Amino acid sequence: MLKVWGLIILTGVLILVFPDIKTTIVLIIALILMAFGLNGIIPYHVAKRWIKVKGTIEVIKEHVEEVWDQQYSATSYYYPLVKYIYNYDGNNYKNDRVSFEKQNIWTDGINLWGDKLPESDKPWHEWVEGKEIDVYINPKTPQESVLIPFLAKKRRSHHLALILSGVIVFVLWMLLK
Repeated sequence: MLKVWGLIILTGVLILVFPDIKTTIVLIIALILMAFGLNGIIPYHVAKRWIKVKGTIEVIKEHVEEVWDQQYSATSYYYPLVKYIYNYDGNNYKNDRVSFEKQNIWTDGINLWGDKLPESDKPWHEWVEGKEIDVYINPKTPQESVLIPFLAKKRRSHHLALILSGVIVFVLWMLLK
């Protein structure tokens, strides 16, 4: 979100400094917003054609990352760090990619009522070292794999909001032309 606000402020400054090219700047902003949104969605769409094979978890740890929402407030997000092995076409592979972006799987550990999220609600709650899991692999490059190839609803709305913002700015550009 900070990147978007920075982009908006930069746009305002550029339009004030270079009023002759304001329509070009607005077009560039629209294209950047749409590119950010599409860049987040495309890997998940491509992974729909990947093959599911069985793998085994070698190492799993829960990682905590603090993200500062405001000057005095941070939210802790939890997500798994996983190393796993799998076999495809007689070859063994190792990877540590759980999803295409950690924000797709992380949780703040709090449910809708503000209570601590039960361990059983975390998508990885059943993952333990030695457990057999589904691994989705790119058949063209089998060393490319992921454990969760699906885009979470909350993350999908984020990317769609960026695309929609870009479309709105593009419409504004059309009106300014």
